[in-house]
Amino acid sequence: MVFNMCWCPLLCITIVSFSIVGCKENPEVLEQTTDGNFTLYVSNQSPTRSPIDIELRLDGKLALTDRLYKDDDNRQQYKFQLSQGKHVMTAFSKKGQTKIEQEFFIEDNHWAVVNYYYHRTQRAVKVYPLFTFCIENKPIFSH
Repeated sequence: MVFNMCWCPLLCITIVSFSIVGCKENPEVLEQTTDGNFTLYVSNQSPTRSPIDIELRLDGKLALTDRLYKDDDNRQQYKFQLSQGKHVMTAFSKKGQTKIEQEFFIEDNHWAVVNYYYHRTQRAVKVYPLFTFCIENKPIFSH
């Protein structure tokens, strides 16, 4: 009888833990396209933290997950087809220890950049982990 009383709570905890882990949602995915009207570049500009993970969503839909490395040509390019009007971009990095949420508007073709910054030095200068977002109505980088 004592065995059952000790074992039962353990079973309940195990079932609850399994249920929480097992209920992972399957996010709606935003598909990339080769001729989209929204070109997005992501990069890691940190000289001291590489690689970092990134999960980026557009209007709540999973647009990309990637690992960003710091190197000489570290921009990753993605293209999406977005409707005209207001949109929301969110980016999160567990290893990079930061997130950003930004509203933007699509009218025609647009180019945007999400950069990750972090720098730790022994001097007083320190850049805390952060993402930045910039959007333009003309190409940002020339190839």
